[in-house]
Amino acid sequence: MSLDTMKTLPDATALIDAFGTGTSDPVEVMERHLGTIDQREPGLNAFSARAADVRDLARAARDRWQAGTPLGPLDGVPVIVKDNLVSAGLPAAWGNPELGRRVPDHDEKPVAALRAAGAIVLGKGNTPEFAVEGYTANAAFGVTRNPFDPALTPGGSSGGVVAAVASGMAVAGIGTDGGGSIRRPAGYTGLWGLKPGIGSVPRGNGLPQVLLDFETVGPITRSARDLALFHGVLAGRPVRPVTRPARILAVGRIADAPCDASIRAAFAETMDRLRA
Repeated sequence: MSLDTMKTLPDATALIDAFGTGTSDPVEVMERHLGTIDQREPGLNAFSARAADVRDLARAARDRWQAGTPLGPLDGVPVIVKDNLVSAGLPAAWGNPELGRRVPDHDEKPVAALRAAGAIVLGKGNTPEFAVEGYTANAAFGVTRNPFDPALTPGGSSGGVVAAVASGMAVAGIGTDGGGSIRRPAGYTGLWGLKPGIGSVPRGNGLPQVLLDFETVGPITRSARDLALFHGVLAGRPVRPVTRPARILAVGRIADAPCDASIRAAFAETMDRLRA
C-alpha cells in the first residue's frame, strides 16, 4: 500500500455528504470496509476484538438517511476504538489477557459521544499492554504491523487504530495520548491525530488512567476536516471557524537529541508549507 493509495480513500466528511445526497449509503460503505478487513486484517493484526452487530447498525443508519432523519453528524460512519477505552459488548483488554475476558455492558463517555452521533463501532484497536509503549504488541493479541510496510511498526500505543484507518479497514478512530500515543502512530502512517487539551474531551465510566490527566482522548482521521468534525463530537460542541491567525509551536529537535537528517528535512518542508 502507498500513501497515494490511502489518499484516495474517502474521509468521513465525504461519506456523510454522499449519504445525504443518496449517492452512497451506510450499508454499501460497511460492506466495503468489511471486505477490506477480510483482506488486510490477517497481515496487519489491527483489531483485538470485532463487533458482531455492525451490519444491523448499518441498515438502521441507511433507513434513517433515507427517511431524512440521521442520528447525528457521523451516522453510519465505521470507526475503530482503542482497546483501553470501554465500549459496550466488547472487551476493554488494554493488551492484557485477564481484562480481555471481561465484557463491559456500557460505554465510557467518549465512546458514548461517538455512538450518539451515529458512528458504528467496528471493534477495538490493538494496543501494547496498559498502553505504555511506543510500538504495538502484547502477549494476548500479538504484533500489529504498519500497512505501508508490514516489517515496520505503526507505532504506539494507538497502533491498532492507525493501522485500521490507514489501510482502509475503518474510516476513523479514537485513541488516547499521554506522551505521544496518538501523535506518534499518526505520523508513522500518514494520518491526522490530535491530543486535545486537558479537560476538553469529557472522560468517565472507563478504566483507570495510568498517566492521570496527562492522558486525553482524541481522534485519528484521514483529513484535517475530519479531525475537526470528530473533535467537535467528542468535546460535545460544534467546531467553529478560526477567525484569527493561527500560531503553531514547531520544535524540530529537543536539545541535542539525535534525529535523522531525512526527518529533519521533511519537518522543515512541512514548516514551509504551513507558513504558506
